[in-house]
Amino acid sequence: MELIIIAYIYGYSNYIDDLYEMTGNSILYKLKKPMSVFYCGFSPLVIFIIFLFSWYNYEPLTKGSYTYPAWANGIGWIIAMLGILPVPFTAIYVFAKAYMANPIPDIQDRVKDVLRETTRHTVEWRQNAIRLNNKDGEKSNFEYRQEGDRMGQVQEGAGS
Repeated sequence: MELIIIAYIYGYSNYIDDLYEMTGNSILYKLKKPMSVFYCGFSPLVIFIIFLFSWYNYEPLTKGSYTYPAWANGIGWIIAMLGILPVPFTAIYVFAKAYMANPIPDIQDRVKDVLRETTRHTVEWRQNAIRLNNKDGEKSNFEYRQEGDRMGQVQEGAGS
């Protein structure tokens, strides 16, 4: 789930820029395109396949000849999912809230508009980056600036 969020919602390029900003290691930019194959394609596919096979091959927990009851396995699954489920539940809540507030009558256009609005970068997403960028001063390799209602990031030496 986190890989999908980083690769597709936060943005793979933003993630690499942030890693470079934190580490100062320029090899990240040399490996950016080859790593994108893994971050955006291969890794999510492999994780999904592993997930499917895990469910397909699932067997209830046993210890010796004792097989734990279904309710005990259910509690185990709930405990295991407590760290994972808040992410999709929050995404569903944010999407549903934005969907209900959107006045567009056509369902397909409404869904597209809500997805566009809830997954784009906002000023709030970049506040920590701006704060640290200001703290770094001249040592920073990026300039963060407001571009309309969005926050932009420009690498020094690159065209605006």
